[in-house]
Amino acid sequence: MCIASLCRTSLLATAAATLPLAAAASAEDNAPAAAQQAAMQAWQRAAAVGPQHRQSQWFKGRWKARVQMWFGS
Repeated sequence: MCIASLCRTSLLATAAATLPLAAAASAEDNAPAAAQQAAMQAWQRAAAVGPQHRQSQWFKGRWKARVQMWFGS
């Protein structure tokens, strides 16, 4: 019975010590998440289909290409 009480006490002490750290970490994590969200929205606006895509309509279709590559220096 004494070991169970000791385990409960150490578990409660660990939880009491780590909860404030977890709360502080989650508050710090929200700032980069908000910045990432703003950056993602900016990229999505920049990548949205617009009138400039009509200019490349003549590329539409099937293409054949012969490509050569050399590796080394």
